[in-house]
Amino acid sequence: MIRVILVVASLMLSGTVLSEPKSTGDWSRRDAFVDPEALNEKVVAQWKGGKWSKKGLSGSFRFLVTEFAQGREKLYLQWLLADGEIAYSMSVKELNVRPEYDLELPRCDNVEVCRNLSVKARHYYEETSREFHITLDGLGHYSFKI
Repeated sequence: MIRVILVVASLMLSGTVLSEPKSTGDWSRRDAFVDPEALNEKVVAQWKGGKWSKKGLSGSFRFLVTEFAQGREKLYLQWLLADGEIAYSMSVKELNVRPEYDLELPRCDNVEVCRNLSVKARHYYEETSREFHITLDGLGHYSFKI
């Protein structure tokens, strides 16, 4: 009986370990479509610009900083089509899962293309400043670096 329990427990544990990502590079960047306005988050700042194209589609980016509770902010990335329709919208999980920063709008290294971004942030509790870097890798994909 104890052997059966140990075998079942080890199988459950091994499945859990195998499903965990080894680094943020292994995480899928194509998350479910997220519209911050549908989540009743107040858009406090936004910026639109840059260019993207993928498989016959093209448009610009929009970056949204939202407030979901008093003084608590999140960052969203949106890929807009030329007519303004949202082709893809996603949360920047690295900043939004445990929102602890007061965020500035991202700044593009090259405003025309806008592939590499920097985001300045101030930690709520520690009152320290940080800069995060986001690379837009394609429609619905990005990478994040501290």
